[in-house]
Amino acid sequence: MEGQARWAGRLPIVYKKARDAARVRPVRFHDLRHTFGTGMAAAGAPLRALQEWMGHKNIDRTMIYAAYSPNPSQGAALAERAFGVSPGRSK
Repeated sequence: MEGQARWAGRLPIVYKKARDAARVRPVRFHDLRHTFGTGMAAAGAPLRALQEWMGHKNIDRTMIYAAYSPNPSQGAALAERAFGVSPGRSK
C-alpha cells in the first residue's frame, strides 16, 4: 500500500513531463479525473463502482456524475457512442 501511495503522489509529475514532451496543451491532471468520471457514468457504470474507482470516501462526491448516468435501457448505445465499442465487441 505504501508503494501505491508513493506512486500516486508522483503521478501528476509524471503526467506533466509526458504532456510537455508530447507538446499537448496544458490540462490539469484533475480534469482527466472528471473526464473519466463523466465518461464512465455516461456509459452506465454503477455509481458505487465509480465511487470506488475514483477513491471517493463519500458517495455524495460521486453523485455529481449521476446526471450523466443513462437511462438503463440506453446504456449499450451510450457506451458505443462514448468509447466506440459495444458490450461483447472489441474495437
